[in-house]
Amino acid sequence: MKNMIILVWQRFQRSKITATFFIIGYAISMLLISINTSFVSQHLNAAALKKKFTPPNGTQYVVSAETSGSVTKADIDNLLKGLRSGTGVIFNGLETHPDKDNDVNGYYPVSAEYFAKDTNWHYPLVSGRYYTVKELSEGKKVALIGKSLDKYVEKKEEKEFICLGGTDYEVIGRIGNQNGLSLWDNRVFLPYSALPEDTQEYFMWASESLNMVLYNKKKGFKKDLEVIQKNGEQLKSGFEIEKVGKLEVEDMVSDLMNNMDDLYIMAVLGYLATLIYAVNILMYWLQKMRFEIGLRKACGYTNGKIFWMLFQEILGMSFIACFLAFAVQKFAGVLINSTGIDSLRFSLSIWNIVVALLITVISTFIILILPCRKLAKINPVEILRGE
Repeated sequence: MKNMIILVWQRFQRSKITATFFIIGYAISMLLISINTSFVSQHLNAAALKKKFTPPNGTQYVVSAETSGSVTKADIDNLLKGLRSGTGVIFNGLETHPDKDNDVNGYYPVSAEYFAKDTNWHYPLVSGRYYTVKELSEGKKVALIGKSLDKYVEKKEEKEFICLGGTDYEVIGRIGNQNGLSLWDNRVFLPYSALPEDTQEYFMWASESLNMVLYNKKKGFKKDLEVIQKNGEQLKSGFEIEKVGKLEVEDMVSDLMNNMDDLYIMAVLGYLATLIYAVNILMYWLQKMRFEIGLRKACGYTNGKIFWMLFQEILGMSFIACFLAFAVQKFAGVLINSTGIDSLRFSLSIWNIVVALLITVISTFIILILPCRKLAKINPVEILRGE
């Protein structure tokens, strides 16, 4: 490490301008790569979290009936009466609009939950508490929200409230990931018995309009489906329940590969341009160092020793560039966070360091391939005779 610092310092003394441009160019390319690393890391962590907290044995169904009108609390109570202990139900395909959102099209997905007894499974709480069986059965206006909805929350008498579809709900907790992105950040979680008016418009008896998920730690929903079918036939004419399939976590890697944005392309192009620039600079430096290299060879330095000296020099400058890139990314993240805007792309993790170290070491080898082929051809006798 000490020798690396000395070599980098000597390079700056000999070639201030070219060394500075090398570090700036490499820092920019590493900044773009690091930002994309943060983005991918956050999404992969979110997918892993979703897989961990997917409803146990969750299976999706579609309910329909030959009738119209809203699905009421009494309808759900009668439909789901007699389910096995531990079976819970989540109604999806619903939306609501926060009243503080000025965008008239700013609707957020809603998950309406039902459980007659504690199912021993819940979405991951970041803070607060979950709603109770009593709150569900009594239709209490309580809500759990993802962190993206924090901007719509207001404090009243030391309690937090969010207005959804014209109705105030007490925010009793947050769902998601304490230290990063989650796939529930834009979602609202409500009791099935206390849906806002605008959500009720989606909660209708109609052909294939009611989506629900059954879950239980015990596999198999045959008995639950028999109960629901029997209750449904007594409740509505033409009642049917059709299986859609098991809940699956999306293949986030494939999704990210198939939906690459412009920043990925910029990072790759910037990195390639930096490599080409670095090779040219090193060739220029070697041309200026021909006498020094010839002298070192005459004094017993092998090509391997000179390669190692150049490797440490380039690696040292690359590490400085990485440090600058991380500092800029951290500062940008703090700055953006202070404005209240989500800055997931700018968050740093251990993966940023691992990826940067790996790319830097590989890049240093790549940068040195062509110059060191030229280095090996330097004849110390001819160099010293010429001088």
